[in-house]
Amino acid sequence: MAHKDHSITLRGASDGALPVSHLKAHMTAISALRFNVDGSELASGDASGVVVLWSVEGGVPTAILPHTGGGAIRSLAYNEALGPSHRQVAAGLDDGRVWMWSITDKEEPPRVVEGHTR
Repeated sequence: MAHKDHSITLRGASDGALPVSHLKAHMTAISALRFNVDGSELASGDASGVVVLWSVEGGVPTAILPHTGGGAIRSLAYNEALGPSHRQVAAGLDDGRVWMWSITDKEEPPRVVEGHTR
């Protein structure tokens, strides 16, 4: 659950009653959340265009994914179809572009897909 103070609360899956983690790294409103396939990682995106990857177990950021060009994050998706050695995360921005990052090779620059309309 995202909060107005730009934090995220993760609750236990069994009953949802007790907070598991209180995650804080964003400086603006969180606009998108997405878990990876096995639920071990969470991607969060915000109104300034920042994407943060979180370890669900540790409750700590594992990466902050940069992009240039601004625009709020409106959607997030994981691509894990090629297995653990080719994991990606994609963010749809409010300007219609999609930014894609390699999670397994964080030194690889992001790819940008243009041509979508809002």
